[in-house]
Amino acid sequence: MRRSWYYNQMDSFDPEVLSGVRNEVNQFLVALQPFERDDKDKVDAKKLETLFRAIMTNLISTNIKERDFFIAPELIDKEMNRGEFILPEGCNLVPHLFFYKVVEGNVYVPAPDPDFSIRIASNRNAYIDIIENTVGRMLSERAYYEMQHGRKDRAMVYLKKVRKDFPEFQMPRTLLELLEQ
Repeated sequence: MRRSWYYNQMDSFDPEVLSGVRNEVNQFLVALQPFERDDKDKVDAKKLETLFRAIMTNLISTNIKERDFFIAPELIDKEMNRGEFILPEGCNLVPHLFFYKVVEGNVYVPAPDPDFSIRIASNRNAYIDIIENTVGRMLSERAYYEMQHGRKDRAMVYLKKVRKDFPEFQMPRTLLELLEQ
């Protein structure tokens, strides 16, 4: 969402998604022009970052009651861990297959069974490792979430999927012990 084309794409898909952040988006797009035109002397990086953070947070707060909102793991690993993106007050993240679902409060949120299949190419590379590690991590985090909510049977569904499809994934010890019971 750091490029102008992204907002045009979102508007063409569903203009209501951006309606609550239209002011921030318009300011961001104006501030972004020097960057996209490679006019580095006129780029106000601090303003761009401030507006971007406001868009991200307000995008959730203005949409959370009307639609489901998901965040990719890399956003957690990068922007959130560095404090560049903060969830609105009262919102939490729930592992939900390949993504995190943003929810209000701390109530249990069900997720689909992991009944997908991923065909891994025989010629291993860094991208395949990233995919396997990300999926293994997300399913493990979902299993842990299920355990926190007293749903051992649901946790086992996710753990068995990790063990079966990603046997090389280094599962956390507490989850391994659960799987071996």
